[in-house]
Amino acid sequence: MREQDAAAWDMWGAARPGRKEANAAGASTWFNWTQWPDHGPDEKILGDLPGARVLDLGCGSGGNLAHLVARGAEAVGVDISPVQVAKARERRPHLDVREQAAEEFLTADTYGFEAVCSVF
Repeated sequence: MREQDAAAWDMWGAARPGRKEANAAGASTWFNWTQWPDHGPDEKILGDLPGARVLDLGCGSGGNLAHLVARGAEAVGVDISPVQVAKARERRPHLDVREQAAEEFLTADTYGFEAVCSVF
């Protein structure tokens, strides 16, 4: 089942053009709660970010993860898709991105997180 799930997200990720370099407000990093650009609340809904441990489940190409890190969070991104993880690592090599199923990561996790987010 994991391979089928990964394959589906690989196809979806490969078909997407990737995140713009800047959003409608001109920011180079930003938070999207939905698959629609510049839609939904910002990162403040997650609480005080500087130094906070934040998990981005299904981080995709790392756009939201990059924004959390830019705001001072100690953020980890997890995605099942090798295509999406490769995009995240290529565009943002400084991010902590894990290629793993969410349930596998959460079962093995020893970090503890103050906040968890997921677009999907």
